[in-house]
Amino acid sequence: MSQTTNPLYIMLIPYGSILIFNALLGAILWVKTQARHYKLQALANFYMLLTGLFQGVFLESSYLAQALSCSLIFFGTLKFTELLCLITGITFRPKKFYYIYAAGVIVTIILDYVSVGPNLMVLPCLIGATFPMLLTGPQALFMRSKRIGFIPRCFALAGILTSIHQLDYAYAYTRPEWLMLGFTFAVIGIIALTTFSTASVLEALATENASIKVRAEYGAMVANSARLASLGQMANGVAHEINNPLAIIQLHAHQLQRLLQRETPDLKAVLRASFIIEETVFRINKIILGLRNFGRDAGADPIQQVSLLSILENTLLLTKEQFELREIELRKGVMNNVSVSCRPVQISQVIFSLLNNSFDAVQKVEGTKWIKLEIQEDADAARLIITDNGPGISDEIREKIFHPFFTTKDVGLGAGLGLSSSLGIIEANNGSLTLDRNSAETTFIVTLTKSPL
Repeated sequence: MSQTTNPLYIMLIPYGSILIFNALLGAILWVKTQARHYKLQALANFYMLLTGLFQGVFLESSYLAQALSCSLIFFGTLKFTELLCLITGITFRPKKFYYIYAAGVIVTIILDYVSVGPNLMVLPCLIGATFPMLLTGPQALFMRSKRIGFIPRCFALAGILTSIHQLDYAYAYTRPEWLMLGFTFAVIGIIALTTFSTASVLEALATENASIKVRAEYGAMVANSARLASLGQMANGVAHEINNPLAIIQLHAHQLQRLLQRETPDLKAVLRASFIIEETVFRINKIILGLRNFGRDAGADPIQQVSLLSILENTLLLTKEQFELREIELRKGVMNNVSVSCRPVQISQVIFSLLNNSFDAVQKVEGTKWIKLEIQEDADAARLIITDNGPGISDEIREKIFHPFFTTKDVGLGAGLGLSSSLGIIEANNGSLTLDRNSAETTFIVTLTKSPL
């Protein structure tokens, strides 16, 4: 072994330099971006570097010590395999790989104990060490999926070839010239593996970022469409809500005309009619203002201290007539007039969305239809509780109800964004939106932070 010591130590220099550089690069990118891809890459290179160091330490030790030090490449191979699975979408199950590696090490120790030749003795632990990539690499290489492009396939191929070199090491174990050649191929394999893994990570993250941008743009577009659709849904109720005060204005305008046509007008009656007209105009203005506020994007509005009860009442102005037309009873429980910190227009939009969901739900029941509203508070938070006597939500749907694009409505009757968007809006207002699983009826709870006194 003394003849091989110096050349192999020399070969460890480029081998280790590549791994050190890539481990540091991956660690820096992981810290800066928090991307899991870079974390796996950094760990893979670090573990493979440790393997090289242990190989150097045990280079002149017993065959068993050399074999076990070489098999430590398992931990680097495992992380490269996990990275490949993350990029390609293959399911990663590490437990079985640990079992196979442990079994290989045990068999190698047994073979050494019974004095089997070094070439055969080394093989089991090396098979266990390289098994993750030898199993997953071909699967990624030959998968018929557009997701797996040219670069990830090159990554998989480099991993397979590097793993095959480890198996070849068993047969070059006692041949110094073959061992030197093996280390040369190892350096080439490590260069290919680190290069293509880095390229695959960059390609995967670029694709993921582009997908996130497209989803965000599409989500904003659909959310805006959903908001406009909601405006359309409330238009019929708002029309009735405005028609009633318009009829009052028309009635009192005729009354004013008759009063003023008299020789001696009743000034008290005139004044009373004018006051009614003024109050009715204010009521219409309030409805229109609420409608205009509801339809705009309030994401950039500042956080305000506002009464949750006033937000609820302003929202009900846009929906009350719609409920009355369908003979849906609006019940009110505890109504604490509590001040909260929020963007009032956004909270109004969420309340309308929840009321609209309850409106659709109670349409499916026979007999009395009702929706109950409550505002409760404790030391730090205020809760708006919306309950309806609809058919309820099954356990299966409960698990998915806040997922983006999930909907139980028929095609054309909902965008599937209501609850996921509402959840995002409430969380952006430092609150929470939950489904009460302990309630006999369908109950949603909007929790917001109380304003400081």
